[in-house]
Amino acid sequence: MPDTDCRLIINADDFGNSDGINAAIQQLHAAGGITSASLMVGAPAAGSAIEIARRSPGLGLGLHLCTALARPVLPPAKIPHLVNPHGELDPDFIRAALRWTTSKAARTELHQEVQAQFQRFRSLGFGPAHLDSHVHMLLVPALARIALCEADANEIIGLRIPWEPYASHRARPHALTGARSRLHGVWFQARSHSLRRLAKGRGWVIPERSYGFFQSGALDTSYLTALASKLPQGLSELHCHPSLETPEGRREVEALLSDSFRFALRDRGVRLTTYAEEHQRESRVLGHSPRPG
Repeated sequence: MPDTDCRLIINADDFGNSDGINAAIQQLHAAGGITSASLMVGAPAAGSAIEIARRSPGLGLGLHLCTALARPVLPPAKIPHLVNPHGELDPDFIRAALRWTTSKAARTELHQEVQAQFQRFRSLGFGPAHLDSHVHMLLVPALARIALCEADANEIIGLRIPWEPYASHRARPHALTGARSRLHGVWFQARSHSLRRLAKGRGWVIPERSYGFFQSGALDTSYLTALASKLPQGLSELHCHPSLETPEGRREVEALLSDSFRFALRDRGVRLTTYAEEHQRESRVLGHSPRPG
């Protein structure tokens, strides 16, 4: 095994969004295909996801903060500036971001919904957790300022900043390229750097890179094998969206469990980890007790 310091968190998003997603996450964790998952506390199958998490003590658990394209925790009548006529958080995430930026009333309601999601997660009693966001809405400054403030007040030990090197995406066969793709990559890089500055000095575990953005919903064995074989030194995160209900979700399950991916991880000397393990590791290095939350 090569002498490397490659550490990888493999996190499944959307835990609780459906029974098929929950089943995929349970299967992957039992087989060693993922190390953690992010819970949507207001989602339709959140109850069964919580039961799975309680039966899976080795599964790192985080809060998947949902502020668009999802169900709210608060009653829709209390957050009229955030929901559509069906009582759902705005499925148009660009429109939602513009509303938060331009409307004080929307930001007030957004803060209330974010607080409610943090409170519900903390009430479950899982202890310190990591934070990420549905469709990466934490990159919107109006939400980032609110969410990071609430994270400081809760048991948050880690944060995903969804930056993936665009060059590594372009090098893949059949990668989406062109002006729109480049613009998307530049915007994500700029917003990710801004979020990293906001989060600096808070004592959280923040992976240096987060892979899977450009392949969201389309992870396959070839991508994962190539990623594992060339994973940089340090801490990285791979986020995925497994499900047993869709062809795309099942393909991700198969890829994460493939021998090709596992052998590439082994040959590169990659150590799978969680935010909690990395938090403990950093605390030992710095010589103080872990941040209590």
